Amino acid sequence: MSSPASSPAAATTRTRTVPRPRTDETPPGRPDRGWGREFGLTPRHVIVLVLLWAGVGCVLLSAAAVLRLRGALARLHALAPASVAGVPLIAAAVAVDQGPGRGAAKTLFIGLVFAVGGTVTTIAVGRATREAEAEAVSRP
Repeated sequence: MSSPASSPAAATTRTRTVPRPRTDETPPGRPDRGWGREFGLTPRHVIVLVLLWAGVGCVLLSAAAVLRLRGALARLHALAPASVAGVPLIAAAVAVDQGPGRGAAKTLFIGLVFAVGGTVTTIAVGRATREAEAEAVSRP
């Protein structure tokens, strides 16, 4: 007597595969999750875009304020949002896009240096400008 595995019927029998849903469409009975899915956006990508555009908005508004305002101290004051918020937000967007790791930590450190360094530089330049204007007024 022969074993079932060696019979000619067992050799020609195929296993039936179950069709799987395609990855580019939502399975039936399951709602689409989020508005970004139809554009191919992940939640991480949406966070990156929000941070990036917030930073770019700060920088552009500061640039417009510098063009609009008169006087050295007013213009210096208008640059504060770009250095304190704009560049760190852009650095945060880049860090989120890079993912966890050394590169993201270095990018966040650079954003922190810009935030602190920009504030210190603004204060120093403001004091020097104020002293120079006071000296110019006191001269006959």
